[in-house]
Formats: sequence, structure tokens, C-alpha cells
Amino acid sequence: MQLDELRKIIDQIDEKIVQLISERCKIASKVGVWKIQNDHPIFVPEREKMLYEKLIKQNPGPLLDDSMINIYREIISGAIAVEQPLNIGYSLVDTQELLRHPARLTFGDSANYICYDSVHHLFAAVENGECNYSVVPFYDGKENFDCDSVDALFDTGLNVVSERICRTTGATALIIGAQSPVNTGDDRTALRLEIADEKSGVEQIISIFKDLSINIICLELRISQEESDSNMVFLEIEGYATEEIVKTAICAVEKIAKTTQILGSFPVL
Repeated sequence: MQLDELRKIIDQIDEKIVQLISERCKIASKVGVWKIQNDHPIFVPEREKMLYEKLIKQNPGPLLDDSMINIYREIISGAIAVEQPLNIGYSLVDTQELLRHPARLTFGDSANYICYDSVHHLFAAVENGECNYSVVPFYDGKENFDCDSVDALFDTGLNVVSERICRTTGATALIIGAQSPVNTGDDRTALRLEIADEKSGVEQIISIFKDLSINIICLELRISQEESDSNMVFLEIEGYATEEIVKTAICAVEKIAKTTQILGSFPVL
């Protein structure tokens, strides 16, 4: 088959793709109207997670799964923008970094991005309505949590809507919003604990989750610099807080820790 013939076939396929995308966006627009009328969140990470998983199962190749997901992320982003583009807060040092920033990898090119100079301002932007969501650093992939983000989670009335993982570094960012995500069956829970004895306390906490076969994704001990015997432990585990096995583990932890706070349960994108 000659090149011109192949290109003609591609042109015909492109025409069908454009028509189907337009039809999809028209239906998505109706969904958006319903969401607004019923005070339903526009961004639903649980739904997107299920969609991406379905796409991977349906993908016959040769297009890579990541490429297929990237295409659909932009379709979804564009469909949302037809009704009302989302305002997304983010922070970074180099503006070029936004091209691969967790915010853009989550919400696509059609969202509006607003840069803030601190985690405090990222949380405040959602609280005062400047942004629909903010994307904040959480874990650097090297056993260190972002202290400002963890402290802000302790004080805010906002929720962790989802978590975005960088596959190359293991670093994670949290998407912060007003809604509460539902259990997807493949979630994570972040906890903040206050303990007296840092060594034995951490060992007991690790043992509890290990005995129940609950994977600890990451854990950090923050030793008090004051004379107080209170030390903070931050950890992220697999599972949703309302799952029976997770509830059992948290109840056991509460008997050891002076205080226990669930920072949130959320799907991972």
C-alpha cells in the first residue's frame, strides 16, 4: 500500500476520532451540569482511577498504557473545561517544572494553574475558594515527609482527595480539596501519632501493622526538641480507614500512642 493511501486511511480514522470525542464531551457536559446542580464534586479521583484501570485492560496495543492514559487525561481535562475550568494551586521553583508537575499530570492542560509560594497559601487558596484543589508535596521518596504539609493537614478542615506518585523517584504529592473520597479497594491512609518512647513505640507500631499484613508505605519519626516526652510519628499505610483490618490496626495503635489522628484515606493515581 502506498504512502498516500495509508495517509488517507489515517485521515478517515481521525475524522471518526474527532466526532467520537465531541460526542463524549457533549455527554460529559451534561454530567457536569448535573454535578453543579446537585453540588457534586467535578473531579472524582475514584472514577478516574477506575477509568484508567479499565483503559489498561482494554488497551490492545501497540500504544503503551501510559500513553493511552495521557490521551484520556487530556480528553477529560478538556471536557471539564467546556463547563468550567478547574483552578488548581501548586508550588515550584522552576516554572518549566510544571510540564511534569503532579498537578498537570493529574488535571491536564485545560485546567487553570495558580502558583503559590508556600504550603500554607496552597491550603488557604482552597479554603477561601480561590482554587478548587491544591497539590502539595507530601513524601520525597527518601523516608522524609514534608513537615509543612503534614502540619497543615493537622490544622485544616480540608481533606486529602487523592495522591499522585512519581514512578521514577517514589515521591508523592497530595491533592487537597473539600470533598471526602470513597473507598476504592485500593487506597492509602495517612496517620499522625504522638508517642512517648520513640524506640519501643515505633517498634510496637510497626509490629502491629506487620502482624495484620498491612503494608507500611513510609514512616517518619519526629523527635521533640522540647523537654516534653512527646514525639510524633507520621506514616502512610495501605488500606482505607473504615476497612475492618485497618480499623483493628488503628485501635491497637491507639492503645500505644498518646494521640492518634487519621489525616485521610484516599485513592492513588
